[in-house]
Amino acid sequence: MQVLKQYRNSTLYKFACSYKFTVLGFVTSAIAVIVLSSTMLADAIYFDDPDHKDVTLESWMTPRYVAMSYGLPRTAIIEIFDIDENVESSRRLDHIATRIGVSLDELTNIVRIAALTYREQGLD
Repeated sequence: MQVLKQYRNSTLYKFACSYKFTVLGFVTSAIAVIVLSSTMLADAIYFDDPDHKDVTLESWMTPRYVAMSYGLPRTAIIEIFDIDENVESSRRLDHIATRIGVSLDELTNIVRIAALTYREQGLD
């Protein structure tokens, strides 16, 4: 009981009680930063692995995955797949390939040629 009484008399406890919303906002922001940075770090580690670079396209992949795998900017992916970025950026590649009338193998070749062109131009 004595420890609890000391805790309630502490300066930090008084500060937290006085500025509840500020402390809550700070804690929420800290959690958001941790979650977002861990996601970014996980993506960086995953796509740094040579097994995940320039992969053959699969039906489950999204344009974002292709962009990360081939190191292409978003604008290049939008142009290659002829997509509206607000509507189809999360659609799977099998839907996109069907819409533009090519197979996934042909789409893989198109993406690889675009990636080579992009890298040769030094646009990294």
